[in-house]
Amino acid sequence: MPAQSTNADPKQDSLQQRVQNLAREIEQLAGTGLPPQDFFPPFLDKVVSAVAAQGGAIWLLDNGKLQLCCEVRLKETGLLDSTEIQQFHQRVLGKVASDGETRTTHTDDEPEVTFPLRHLLVLAPLWANGGCKGVVEIFQRPDVPAAARAGYMQFVEQMAGYASMSLDRGHARTSTPVTSNFDNDIARYGLQLQRSLQVRDVAAVAANDGRLLVGCDRVSVILQRGKKIEAEFVSGQETIHRRANLVKSMVRLSREVIKSGVAVKYTGITDSFAPQVKERLTDFVQESGARMVYVLPLRAPTPLVPPESTDDRSPGPGRVIGCLLLEQFAVSEPSRELTERLDLMIAYTAAALHNAQTYQTVFLLPLWRAMGNIINGMHGKKLLKTLAAFAVIAIVTCVLVFVKIDFRVEGEGRLMPVERREVFVPYDGEVIEVLVASGARVNAGDLLVRLRNNELRSEVIATESQRDEKRKLISALLAERDEIIRSPTGERGNRVEGELAKTLVELRGLERKVDVLQERERRLNVTSPIAGVVSTFEVDQLLRHRPVRRGEILLEVMDDTGPWCRSTNTGPDISSKLKRKQPNHCRLSSCWSHRRNVPIAHR
Repeated sequence: MPAQSTNADPKQDSLQQRVQNLAREIEQLAGTGLPPQDFFPPFLDKVVSAVAAQGGAIWLLDNGKLQLCCEVRLKETGLLDSTEIQQFHQRVLGKVASDGETRTTHTDDEPEVTFPLRHLLVLAPLWANGGCKGVVEIFQRPDVPAAARAGYMQFVEQMAGYASMSLDRGHARTSTPVTSNFDNDIARYGLQLQRSLQVRDVAAVAANDGRLLVGCDRVSVILQRGKKIEAEFVSGQETIHRRANLVKSMVRLSREVIKSGVAVKYTGITDSFAPQVKERLTDFVQESGARMVYVLPLRAPTPLVPPESTDDRSPGPGRVIGCLLLEQFAVSEPSRELTERLDLMIAYTAAALHNAQTYQTVFLLPLWRAMGNIINGMHGKKLLKTLAAFAVIAIVTCVLVFVKIDFRVEGEGRLMPVERREVFVPYDGEVIEVLVASGARVNAGDLLVRLRNNELRSEVIATESQRDEKRKLISALLAERDEIIRSPTGERGNRVEGELAKTLVELRGLERKVDVLQERERRLNVTSPIAGVVSTFEVDQLLRHRPVRRGEILLEVMDDTGPWCRSTNTGPDISSKLKRKQPNHCRLSSCWSHRRNVPIAHR
């Protein structure tokens, strides 16, 4: 279509309105069903007038050659003046008829041919019965800007699509009558849709079989799940790369159609669409390269039996659940199969997809299906066997719950006094004397084990020596002070008093240290914390002349005169530290009269 100006010019707006009116008249003319000889002359006049061209012509194929059908000011263009120009002209027409692509050619691009007049040729193919049947040629002014060529080419291609539709109908009327397969095709399509209740399977049938049914190049199924819209299936594709630019632009365009519920039918002109739809459509056409794009909303079918209601108004259309996107790449005009079968295809597809979506929204569907299959298979002997198994399980469960049976469990343990005390090593040292034997009775405070720590003894001797030296030094300082008192000299007396005070402080510290060390030495003589018996096995053999560390357990004393309890573990002792293995009968506590093995029973 001619380039549109962005300036708000009333004259320009009037021109655009005139072009749109002529385009609608051509569309209406194509729908009248006139034969080609009656349709093409008014069609060509309107196209030439719409683009303000210098002339035009319609060429139709007859026995493989392009023959002139009708023309407007063809002789005035000068393309018939010489054989050289006619050969060039036929060559350009032949290219369009062979490859079926709309193109523009400027006579200035052929320097080898001398034209009497300069022209911009806009050529578009005419399609009928799936093949190119002719060419629409428009002679435009040579001074058209390069930026406006695309608009002219798009408009002429759109008008050629209307002419192709009329030509296709004419061929259908003049062709030999044959039995239509429409009923068989649509019935087969509906049967394939009903073979599965999985959404992806239904979408695959709608895309692949639907493309064959309506005769377009590609069909895509886009579905809405909540607020999310995504491409479910594209014909001829096993998988969909959802991050691809084409898929993203497809989803964006479909979102606008689903939101508005209005179908979008693009055949080359985007002026009639809303701004947001026009922007999305333009992006998609640039990505896909399609010449015809149909985006048709899929609506949930209305209930067969409407619910009882006091409202007499007829129910509105169902909600939009998705859309179908149909594309053609070779021609911009929809085929006859598409226009005739599209409505039924949309109705079949929407119903099948809605049923599949409703089926898959059932909560815990796999569980219910599995239970249904199990119940379905329970017939005859299988049912009797299943009931018998359930009866046995129920009886066993009732017996276990309600019938009480004594269950006696026997095991070996030992009775131990409640009052037990473990005797720990107070400081690191060496056992030099064990004063008790295993099983010996002792009183609280009785000496059990005597330890020796040579390092501690050395420290005690050294500290006592330091203490004695300080005492002697104090005696000397006291004598010196007495002498100074008898013959006073001020400076010397102050020094002696200072040294005496310092030495007295050091002496008190050493005396306290000696007391602490002696207390530690006294604690090396380990005594019994309670009255009772020594329960550790073979104390003398276990401890004599053994080095021990602070915190280790030397032995255990228990009060056998008090209450007793069952025990299976007496805690760690020094035997584990020394890795000395005890005999088995020691763990059973059968070596002393105060420990005895008893059977333990549980109800």
